[in-house]
Amino acid sequence: MLGAIIGDIVGSRFEFNNHKSKDFELFAEGCFATDDSMMILAVAKAIMEAAKSKEPTACGYDHNYHALLSDLTVKYMQKIGRKYPNC
Repeated sequence: MLGAIIGDIVGSRFEFNNHKSKDFELFAEGCFATDDSMMILAVAKAIMEAAKSKEPTACGYDHNYHALLSDLTVKYMQKIGRKYPNC
């Protein structure tokens, strides 16, 4: 997930500019965290919280885990999104 956030920030200055070259500085003026970065953080937080409260069964995670993960993902997307409305 860290790589996804770094990639999002590095590519943010090209988001609406179809830049094809691979020759550019990674972190330069104009790079910024986007809504995608915030969504990645929200999903990571939801996964960590869900993992604390549910243990996998022999067959993996059950429906209750997936429902909890879904609810937590929405919760953290809203919570983090409100803190960074310009992303």
